[in-house]
Amino acid sequence: EELKNGIRHGVKTLLIFTVPVAIILMIMAEPIVMIFFERGAFNWEASFFTSQALVFYGLGLPAMALLPLIARTYYSIQDMQTPTIISVVSLVANTILNLSLAALIGTKGIALATSLASILAVTIGFVDLNRRLSYFRNEGIKKMVIRILLASTVMVLGITLVYSLISISTENILLYNIVTVGLSSIVGGLLYVITYKFVKKKQKI
Repeated sequence: EELKNGIRHGVKTLLIFTVPVAIILMIMAEPIVMIFFERGAFNWEASFFTSQALVFYGLGLPAMALLPLIARTYYSIQDMQTPTIISVVSLVANTILNLSLAALIGTKGIALATSLASILAVTIGFVDLNRRLSYFRNEGIKKMVIRILLASTVMVLGITLVYSLISISTENILLYNIVTVGLSSIVGGLLYVITYKFVKKKQKI
């Protein structure tokens, strides 16, 4: 029972924190890349293509964060074989998707392939572990997913609105990007937390 509680807590904590980070990365990928990398030879064009890849990496961020938790859970029940099999399946899927998507959409296809392979691995791991340990009740999963989806939707709307409304008279593009990304992220993050807690409170009634 202690193991089950640990898994539930770990999954919820990781999802609650990584989903909003993933949203920020996907919505504001371009200004984020410009803030950290656009210097010298790394021009606007390089920022544009890098930001496209970041969007697809952001898509798989929650899954990538959950993979180590899945592996540790298997190790805790003395199962070394299953995580190895899942890793091999993920590697094969990643390779096939890399070749296919890179041919279709270029370098950003590599990022998308990595995210999809991670999501596949997490799905296989969770389904198998839940079958063995029954650590998630269906009702609990449903409520958590609803909370995260609603909070994420409000966060997306908030970030998009703030980002579109911010107007600063400055020729310093770096400063402009820092301010817009910072303010949008703060507002979006607050909306996410408030909405999540509000929905959670309503679900308990």
